Amino acid sequence: MLPTNKEPEKLSIVDSLQGHIGNVERFLETSSSAERASNLNFPSQIIVTSFPTTIRLKYGCFHKFFMKIGTFLCVACCFVALQGMVVSGFVSVCLSTLERRFKFSSTESGIIAMGYDLASIICLVPVSFYGGLGHKPRWIAVGALVMGVGSLVFSSPNLLVGPYFYDTRKDPSMLCLDSAPVNRSGTMEKYECSYQATTSSSIYIVIFMLGHMLHGAGSTPLFTLAVAFIDENVGVKRSPLYFSIYYSTAMIGPALGYIIGGRLLKTYIDIGRKNSTLNQGDLTPEDPRWLGAWWIGFLVTGSAFIILSIFLCGFPREMPSRFGNIKFILKIQRKRSSLESVDKKSVDAVHEPADIFHALKTLLSNPAFDFITFSGCMEGALVGGFVLFAPKFVEAAFNLSASWSGQLIGIATIPSGSLGIVIGGIIVKKFHLSAIGSLKFTLVFLGIALLLTLSMLVRCGDILYVGISHPYLDQEVTNSKINLFSGCNKHCNCSGSMFSPVCGLDGLTYVSPCLAGCQSMKEIKEKNGTWRLFIKCTCVEDRLEHNNIKTKKPYTLTDDVTASDGTCKNKCNSITFFIIFYSLIIFVSFICWTPVLTATLRCVAERHKSLALGLQWMIVRIVGMIPAPMIFGAIIDRACLFWNRDYCFDRTGSCAIYTGEMMGIYFLSIVITLKTLSFFFILIAAICLKKSKFNSNRNK
Repeated sequence: MLPTNKEPEKLSIVDSLQGHIGNVERFLETSSSAERASNLNFPSQIIVTSFPTTIRLKYGCFHKFFMKIGTFLCVACCFVALQGMVVSGFVSVCLSTLERRFKFSSTESGIIAMGYDLASIICLVPVSFYGGLGHKPRWIAVGALVMGVGSLVFSSPNLLVGPYFYDTRKDPSMLCLDSAPVNRSGTMEKYECSYQATTSSSIYIVIFMLGHMLHGAGSTPLFTLAVAFIDENVGVKRSPLYFSIYYSTAMIGPALGYIIGGRLLKTYIDIGRKNSTLNQGDLTPEDPRWLGAWWIGFLVTGSAFIILSIFLCGFPREMPSRFGNIKFILKIQRKRSSLESVDKKSVDAVHEPADIFHALKTLLSNPAFDFITFSGCMEGALVGGFVLFAPKFVEAAFNLSASWSGQLIGIATIPSGSLGIVIGGIIVKKFHLSAIGSLKFTLVFLGIALLLTLSMLVRCGDILYVGISHPYLDQEVTNSKINLFSGCNKHCNCSGSMFSPVCGLDGLTYVSPCLAGCQSMKEIKEKNGTWRLFIKCTCVEDRLEHNNIKTKKPYTLTDDVTASDGTCKNKCNSITFFIIFYSLIIFVSFICWTPVLTATLRCVAERHKSLALGLQWMIVRIVGMIPAPMIFGAIIDRACLFWNRDYCFDRTGSCAIYTGEMMGIYFLSIVITLKTLSFFFILIAAICLKKSKFNSNRNK
């Protein structure tokens, strides 16, 4: 039993206990809470005097708020949710809009996405190593500040580029003209260039990449220091539950980004600009010329990150021990006393570069850690590639708008991803899965995910574009050669590179009114917008006459109307089936998240946890996530049938028409390959771990 004293001076209480450190700690470890309460008569104010002075000075009466691990978890969850919303949500949803606005190819979009992982690689090892030895919450606060600056930089090209110009279809060069040849690159492109900033798209690529690199640098502490800080302060038994909460919130972030970003794309891009000749006019989000306000989300979240960084600065370097306030005081005093001089020297020595290399060598010579990391590389490639371009895949495969496809992906991701992570954490905690047990659990669900990927073959039929995927009447069927000119439009002097689709009464889509042979246009204004109807489209009329088709025209104008604005939509309900299976794939993939993280932390030494997570994330990014956006972007470009042209700088711009069939086949092939490799790497890791020294009771 500990000796009791009269109430000492508040600031000298720790000094009076210095000679009893060992006895106090043994008593706190072995006694019950009732025994501690009856034998320790220390003043209740002691915990207040033990708090870091800087915290009390900065936050006054709110300092207790920052001394709870639950509070840190809440703030960290807000940070990781916003991070996911921006990096995996907004960026993914707005990719197709950025490509059309700044005339990027999908490969160039992949280069922009690559900036995030490049910055992470540069920052991961030093941040995880030195941050692990330093004040973790403050390192995380700096990360939030950098994220905020990155979001503001990412939104800045919208201010640098001129107002968005779209074809109003009132330009005479859009119609069939029986006259001498005209400059069909013509009025529209020159008008557009006069309003655009005289800046090549390569400059915008650099700006977007810089902003995304700041995102990568700011995100670095989230999945290394934050996870390690939580693990250090909740213990082995409770950490799976905390991890599941943290990572489920991380999953909610991208889903919210998809939904909110999709909704923002229904707002016209040039909101707030006063140039009436270039305003929204009669465009609707379903119009292929529509571009949404992609930049709003980045401005709002940039401000939110900066506010969060202020809150994160308020947390102490270490939380009070779960054994009580007294042990927390002794824990701090222990680090400052001469009794721990040997340990202090060892802590100082660990900053030496030689010690870093020794720790890296130890981790890399651990086969279980290596193969778990290799599996993470495969899964990282899927996250960095397929998940990034998932909205664009849905947009092309199911003929949906960018706004609606982004919202569907978000709706499918929110319940399935979050539920998977939470259930995975609960299972690890409930059944006390060891590292090997966690890997066996992962193997089962990876196998299920592999089977479910076959659902990616589901799609709607491609829109038939005359001269590209469907021949004119006087052309032969071909799968490789594009021929936009025919006898029905040869007298029109049309441009072969102008994309302004119209839907003919024959059920086919023509690349422009001119290529459909349309001679004039009329408008019908209704509540939901303006219908643009085209008259005497000779190519459409020839096919209707050839097929002896008598149609009931859904218009109130003359019978000469044979085409309308936009593409011919195919009736298709396959999207429902696809979303259901996509949700299942997300669920069975993310249910493995917590088990794999648990196995990683339990297969390395205690002192190497932070470094192990940092090294693992670095390898995953180098091998998996960095090349993935470029690979998937190149695959998407291979599925392109027709490219837009950037007349301002005389270069190929963004893709206007994709083939969903080829895109589905390409994506399925690479996803099955990556999932299969991930499965076998986890299998090998389980075999190696079974023979490892870490396969002990402490890791169970």
